[in-house]
Amino acid sequence: MKILVVTHYFPEHKGGVEVVAGEIINHLSKNRVEIKWFASNTDSPPQNNQFLECISIPTSNIIEKKFGFAYPLWSLTIYRQLWRQIKQVDLVHLHEYIYIGNLIAFYIAKKQGKPVIITQHIGFIPFSNKLFSFLLKLVNNTLGKYILSRCDRTVFCSKVIEDYWDSLKTKYKKKPAFIPNGVDTNIFYPVKLEKRLHIKKELNLDSNKLTILFVGRFVEKKGLKLLEKLARNYQEIEWLFAGWGSLNPKQWNLNNVHVWENLQKSQLTPLYQCADLLILPSVGEAFPLVIQEAMACGTPAFVSDESANQYPQLEGLIFSASVNYSHSEDEWSRKLEEIVSQGEYLASLREAVSEFAQNYWSWEKTSSSYHSLFQQNN
Repeated sequence: MKILVVTHYFPEHKGGVEVVAGEIINHLSKNRVEIKWFASNTDSPPQNNQFLECISIPTSNIIEKKFGFAYPLWSLTIYRQLWRQIKQVDLVHLHEYIYIGNLIAFYIAKKQGKPVIITQHIGFIPFSNKLFSFLLKLVNNTLGKYILSRCDRTVFCSKVIEDYWDSLKTKYKKKPAFIPNGVDTNIFYPVKLEKRLHIKKELNLDSNKLTILFVGRFVEKKGLKLLEKLARNYQEIEWLFAGWGSLNPKQWNLNNVHVWENLQKSQLTPLYQCADLLILPSVGEAFPLVIQEAMACGTPAFVSDESANQYPQLEGLIFSASVNYSHSEDEWSRKLEEIVSQGEYLASLREAVSEFAQNYWSWEKTSSSYHSLFQQNN
């Protein structure tokens, strides 16, 4: 089987969508599926092998640099190259509909009569900028519904995101597939208390203070403005931030804030392991991969209600609050105080949290589900 995959970035960009795509592609290529992977040339691609060819596309990334919104602008000269490459494959797999390269690949595949599978990771993002919110709502209700309705199969990794697109009355060719993302338990795993304290010491953290970790892009939709307020109000807590972006916590000039930038996947593991709590007040993305990685390391998570609702079976193992730009600070502060007051309970959750992640999420299961889906639609 030969597949052409389109994502907006390669995994080195460290966004959730491209990391997920990379894991799926890695496992499929190991199972001798031939893959051509198109993405922006803003980052280095994975190394080619017998079954994987990465094709970097000339790109302007000015929108992300100026506004923090990840939207690479591909040269329209890509049309001819995509036309030739799609002609040689059995199937096209798109991650998200909204990007220029994905739209071009969709159009060409349909013109050539090739099956198109789309994984839709994102629903609606309620930006504080009303114009951005309006434009995204408009595009989702028109172009987004059209693309998803014309694809041969739509895949969701989140029931919350699927419910959003259902609320728009999207009409699919076939019933959408639900395939949860996996987690690499060879990289992300729990350690004993003694090891956690040792990691804190190596990182020059106060082992007597609660340690809260954020992992992800430093952008609005991840809740950075709310986190700044919490970090200022709770200076008795050690706040760890691992990521990159325009809203860098270094700019807050707080002694209780520690920042790591551009860490590779395995470099995140000690941070996950030593943290007492992961915090992620994000919107519009349901259940980001970093929650699964933290939980695999035994670290409980404090997330948006939107994320927590993804897995009802996590009740009692996850903390949540709503993300509403006008009232978020009060609600998240109250919930954080409640969590802090239950320090022993927080620690007691670690074993059950890691067991859930280790038993429920696996990239092998995820890639196997995609392989079966591709075969059904080939």
